[in-house]
Amino acid sequence: IEDIPLLPLTRASIAETQRIRSVVPVGIPHATLDEVNLLGYRIPKGTMVVPLQWAVHMDPTIWEKPDEFNPRRFLNEEQRFAKPKQFMPFQTGKRMCIGEDLAIMILFFFTVSILQRFEICASGDVDLVGEIGITLTPRKQA
Repeated sequence: IEDIPLLPLTRASIAETQRIRSVVPVGIPHATLDEVNLLGYRIPKGTMVVPLQWAVHMDPTIWEKPDEFNPRRFLNEEQRFAKPKQFMPFQTGKRMCIGEDLAIMILFFFTVSILQRFEICASGDVDLVGEIGITLTPRKQA
């Protein structure tokens, strides 16, 4: 656990993987408790709101070249991991995933264990588009 801050590019690579290919691209539905005005739009009390995390994570007004894998977008000037507020693989707010810290540790240990034991390389062109539904999964290969 204490090694996580010592490997900021590894942590940033995991975050970039979560950003570019969220496992759950659609968040959990919520309902408004009161009438809300959001960017000039009136949202009545009781309206179901479903956050589309994939749209935020792939928005070119937020992320430069969002279709490109670039872990360095998660590093600050000191080359330390920095989590932008627009990055929300575990949702955001009061009802965000309570298992975020545990999930990050598991992802980190899993990734580091694989990188220590194997040499990983892509064989030819890799289809990164995937199938979008409630979850995002790789396309079935012919």
